[in-house]
Amino acid sequence: MSTSFKEFHKRVRRLDRKAEEIKEGYRRRIRKDGLIEIEPRGKSLRKRVPLKYVIGLLAGVIGYKVFLLIRLGEADYVARLNGLVDGTFINKFGAAIMQVDPVTRMFTDLITPLVV
Repeated sequence: MSTSFKEFHKRVRRLDRKAEEIKEGYRRRIRKDGLIEIEPRGKSLRKRVPLKYVIGLLAGVIGYKVFLLIRLGEADYVARLNGLVDGTFINKFGAAIMQVDPVTRMFTDLITPLVV
């Protein structure tokens, strides 16, 4: 296949992709030389990050918290979290996420008799 033919197909694919993106919404922009350009709108966050990945991340965090709570025991777990509260912004953020919440407590109560 000649290079000009490959370039042609690459351009057609790019135009087809842009046409598909424009179906979901677009905005017009006038360049300095007066040419009107049509640009596709950016995808919303919900379309960029599938819900199954968000649910998987939450399940992983909760599972990790349950594992640590069972492994360390509640007293040691809370003591370590209190040590993080006095640290940097990231430590404080991690401590806030890793707090024992009702969902973590429920799963810990369900799993502890099976593991111990």
